[in-house]
Amino acid sequence: MSPQTRALHAAAMPVAGGLAPAWSRIVETPRVLGQNDRVGDCVIVAGFNAVQTALARQGNFTKLPGDLAVRIYASLTGYVPGDESTDNGTDPEAFLAWWKVNPIGGHRLGKFTRLNPVDVDGIRTAVTGLGCYLCVDLSSANEGQMVWTPDGVAGSWGGHAVWADEYEAAKIGVSSWGEGYGIGGAYFAAPGFVTAAFALELEQA
Repeated sequence: MSPQTRALHAAAMPVAGGLAPAWSRIVETPRVLGQNDRVGDCVIVAGFNAVQTALARQGNFTKLPGDLAVRIYASLTGYVPGDESTDNGTDPEAFLAWWKVNPIGGHRLGKFTRLNPVDVDGIRTAVTGLGCYLCVDLSSANEGQMVWTPDGVAGSWGGHAVWADEYEAAKIGVSSWGEGYGIGGAYFAAPGFVTAAFALELEQA
């Protein structure tokens, strides 16, 4: 499969703490982990964090249940909890197509628009809206970084999906593993690190 449509799988223990200094978020929202420190359900968890942003901007700060993300992952992929051989990640576009029919947290995906994944200005524009759904190929050098830089070999740590809904001049802020991480502008420009980007429009179900 192409880098844009292959199954993504990244489960790793998050580093303690969050972004430092703290990001100025447009609206402070809860972050969903969804067991993604142990299970490769990042594609679904990124969608959950998009819904958290939409809810927060409506003044609703209820945190979505992470175990629901795992159940959706299981139903989409055949994952069996406790059986690592079935934990093989998810095709992002297959999940987005599923979400157009099945609401999460009272929100169905109305439309998704593919963006140029190396166009940081276009991605920043999407972030000023609802946000941007990103697929990245993390390098082993990114392990332990709170702001990802394009060091090492893209994909050597694994494919991952994150939700971006915050920014400052030089960085995009994303939710990953229940924490806040940053992506510097050079990460987008470097070949192979950001493999796909989608602007999402949600509808209340």
